[in-house]
Amino acid sequence: MIARRWSLGLAVAAGCLSFVLFLAATQRADVVVMSRDIDVPRPLTRDDVEVRAVSAELAPPDAAQRIDDVIGLTPRAPLVRGQLVLTRAVA
Repeated sequence: MIARRWSLGLAVAAGCLSFVLFLAATQRADVVVMSRDIDVPRPLTRDDVEVRAVSAELAPPDAAQRIDDVIGLTPRAPLVRGQLVLTRAVA
């Protein structure tokens, strides 16, 4: 009887741990990415960028999170479609 309760307690604890790990692994962060290639640096417009949700672990701390933060800024180098827009890469 004691072994059965201990096994049940262990199973519940393992389930809780699995749930916490799942939540940690699936956290998302919104980041601004390029929606098209920009070969010649010029001020960014709303048509150039979009927001995507990526794994929070993959989002660099200096990734732009809102489109309004980058509109009108000029990239320091060419940017390609799908590339994250980093705040240090635009001025």
